[in-house]
Amino acid sequence: MLRHETGVARVETSQVEPDRGRARRWVRSPGGGAVPPRPPAQLPDRRRVTLMTDPGTLSPSLPSIDAIADAFEAAADRAPTVDRWFRIADATVQVRIVGESLVTPLTRALAHLAIDPTPRADLVVHSWDTAGSGVAPDLPPVDPKIREAAVVEAPDGGPRRWGSPAIVSDSAEGWALWRPGFASLSMVASGGERAWHWVEAAAGIQYWDVSAPFKAIFHRWARERGMQLVHGGAVGTDEGAVLIVGSPGSGKSTTSLVCLDAGMQYLGDDYVMAGLRPEPRVHSVSCAAKLEVPQAKRYSHLMPTIWNADRLDEEKAVGFVDHHPGAAVGSRPLRAIIVPRVSGLANTTVRELSAGAALFALAPSTMIQMPGSREEEFAAMAEMVRHVPTVGVDLGSDLATIAPVIVEVIHG
Repeated sequence: MLRHETGVARVETSQVEPDRGRARRWVRSPGGGAVPPRPPAQLPDRRRVTLMTDPGTLSPSLPSIDAIADAFEAAADRAPTVDRWFRIADATVQVRIVGESLVTPLTRALAHLAIDPTPRADLVVHSWDTAGSGVAPDLPPVDPKIREAAVVEAPDGGPRRWGSPAIVSDSAEGWALWRPGFASLSMVASGGERAWHWVEAAAGIQYWDVSAPFKAIFHRWARERGMQLVHGGAVGTDEGAVLIVGSPGSGKSTTSLVCLDAGMQYLGDDYVMAGLRPEPRVHSVSCAAKLEVPQAKRYSHLMPTIWNADRLDEEKAVGFVDHHPGAAVGSRPLRAIIVPRVSGLANTTVRELSAGAALFALAPSTMIQMPGSREEEFAAMAEMVRHVPTVGVDLGSDLATIAPVIVEVIHG
C-alpha cells in the first residue's frame, strides 16, 4: 500500500504489478507520472470522513439524511415534481425531479432504460436545484478559491481541465459526496433504497454528469447490491458482452463505437455496472458516448446528437447512441474483460493477458474516478478479474477488423 499524507486526510492507493498474476489462454484472432495531490481546503474536521484518491476537504457539517429529505420536500412544495422510472441492473429506479430544468440533462442518457411507472421502486432518487426552487441544503460556507480551482486553464492553450476537492462522508445513516467546486451533493441512505441529488443550478451541470447522470449515487448503490460501478465500456451480442477497460487513449471508445457501427449492442463507453452473482453480468447506466472532438467527428451519425455542441472548444463531446434502433441495451452476461491497445498494425489481434494486468487497467482509473472508493471495492475488482476471462486486444488500423475479433471473444 502507498500512503500519501495530504495534511488533512490520508489517501491510500494500491499498486498492482501489471505483469504478474494468472495468465489466461484465449482464442487467436481471425486474421492471423503520478499527478501531485492538490492542497486540501481548510475547513474544520469534526466528523469521520473517508477520503480516497482525491485529496480534498473534510467537513463536520454535511447535512443529515433527514435534513436533506426535508430540503427536498420543501423544494417539491414550491415547484412541480416530475417522476421517471428506469430498469437498471435488474432493479427498478424511480427518479423524482423538482422542476423541468433538470429533467433532460439528468435523464437523457438513461432513456434506453426507461420503463412504465411502477408502484414500488428498489431505489428512489430525489433531485432538485436551488435556482429552480429557492431551497438549498445547509452546507458549510465555501472558500471562493475552491470554486476557482474547479477550472484550470491548460498551459498549452488547449481545452480547460477540470478538478475539484471531493468531500466523502461515510456514517451509519448513509454516504455522501460533496463537490463544493461544482456546487453538487449526492447522498445515499444506508440500505440503498433512498438517495438525494442536489445542484445549485441546472445550468451548472457539467458535461460529464450529462454523460453519466447520478454517477456517485449509482456507485454507492452498486456496492449496496453487491456490484461495482467501473470506469470502462461494454459491447456485446445476444450471447453476452465484454467489459472494455484501460487508460485514456487505449482505444476503449474506439472499440465501443466501431462495434456499434458493426451492428453490435452497446452498453456504454465510459461507465458500466458489473457483478459476479448469480453470474457475471454487465449492466448499462448510460447510452451516451463521451469523446474528444476529433474522434466524435469521425462518427458522423453522432454529431446530430451532441449535447454540448456550442462548447466543444473546452469540453469533450457528449453524444447519444440510442438513435440506432435496438443498439443500446440494458444488461448482458459478462463473457470477458478486454484491455485494448493501439498496435500500429493493420489487423486486430488478441493476446494472452494476466488477471493482474487486467486489474491494473481496471482498478486505478475506477478508483480515481469514484471518490470515496475503499479497499473492499478494490477487492471486488480483483475478484472480478479472477473469475472472468481476461484478454488483451491489439487494435489494428483497419477498423473493420475490430468487431469480428470482439465477437469471437464473446462466443469463445
